[in-house]
Amino acid sequence: MKNSDRFISLFKKLEKLVAEQSQLPRDESFSKMLAEITRGNTVFRHYKEYIQQYAKLRNAIVHESVSDDKAIAEPHDEVLSRLEEIVKKIENPAKVIPKFQVKIESVKPGTMISDALDRFYKGNYSQLPVIEDGKFFDLLTTDAVARWIAAHKEKGGYLLENVAIREVLPYKEVQDNFSFISRRTTLLDVLEIFRKIDYKEQPLDALLITNDGKKEQKLMGIITHYDVSKIYSLI
Repeated sequence: MKNSDRFISLFKKLEKLVAEQSQLPRDESFSKMLAEITRGNTVFRHYKEYIQQYAKLRNAIVHESVSDDKAIAEPHDEVLSRLEEIVKKIENPAKVIPKFQVKIESVKPGTMISDALDRFYKGNYSQLPVIEDGKFFDLLTTDAVARWIAAHKEKGGYLLENVAIREVLPYKEVQDNFSFISRRTTLLDVLEIFRKIDYKEQPLDALLITNDGKKEQKLMGIITHYDVSKIYSLI
């Protein structure tokens, strides 16, 4: 099969995916449907420029062929590979689970701060979920601990052995410094969430993953803004 035929076959799959996502009538133009879905779909928006270029190539092959059996251009193998990859990633975009599924290291409201500090250091963590009676209670951060220490520095460091996490949590700079997402959230959606965050107005320390993005469900993973570079390597 010629590369041009393979290209058209792959592009038809792409056209079908665009049509399935679009709310516009099926007889609407491909470009309008693409423009419509990229306003709300992060996966299509990520690949929009590539798709637009491939659409131009598709039009040239279909409408400007030299003859019935000879296309005006034969796409390179690299173009076919890239288009095939994009189609696969649109069909099955990378999601937060299993990419960020881990055994969650957590603490309890009654855990001593000294214990939490040991876990921060040994695990190289900057956040620890606080769990009470099997359910999420709050998110402890190294920043909250530092703010508590600063507020009590005149009373001596020995207090770390006698102070529970519940006493430190009110010292967080922002109380709602986390958000819940479902296991089906795409990695591109995560990038979009962090991109839209105004860290001066409402800092976001972590995205907490549960089955349906509900607080009362078991934690399956955690993503922080430090993971953004890792996400770019995975998409």
